[in-house]
Amino acid sequence: MSKKETRIARQAALRAKEERDRRLRLAAIGGAALIVVGGIVWFIVAQNRAPSAAPQPAANVSATEMKVPDEGRGHVDSGVAVNYQHYPPSSGAHWGSPAAPVEWGFHAEAVPPEAWVHNLEHGGIVVLYHCPADCPDTVAALRQLAGEVPASKYGSAKIVVTSDGKITSKVIALAWDRELDLSDFDRARLMEFYKRWVDQGPEDVP
Repeated sequence: MSKKETRIARQAALRAKEERDRRLRLAAIGGAALIVVGGIVWFIVAQNRAPSAAPQPAANVSATEMKVPDEGRGHVDSGVAVNYQHYPPSSGAHWGSPAAPVEWGFHAEAVPPEAWVHNLEHGGIVVLYHCPADCPDTVAALRQLAGEVPASKYGSAKIVVTSDGKITSKVIALAWDRELDLSDFDRARLMEFYKRWVDQGPEDVP
């Protein structure tokens, strides 16, 4: 091989080596980028999958839960007023169909107890509120709660939220023979009460 051919061969080998080195550098950079991107994606997915911390009861809200003596569950004609021994009632006589039970959810107009006691009988939860002065924040929070409680075993949420001018606590949650008095709105306590007592009424129906 002549000197010229040798020089050309060496130059070709050098160019080939430089090309291999360039490809290796690109592969290394690409691999590092994939590792970084994969790590970011894993972190985001892990964060989304991690269970969110359960909301804690409000420290500034007083709460009293009690068992209330059962007053029966007979039916009276729609429109007939019932004299309950304990108010608000968590059991007792109530209206039948078609006046009750009332539709689940938040009610802008006050629902009489003779109607929603029927909802309690069906294993529903009733949340009452009373604001001597306007309390738009409380009302908004209760409306939101009514849309966020989990479904019952029948596939739909079983909660009634309505105002009641006769209660002495700002917010009261009721299940059949159970009562939770709150000095103010407390999402954590209301949600826990709902989950614990929903579908626990004497009639196992939707």
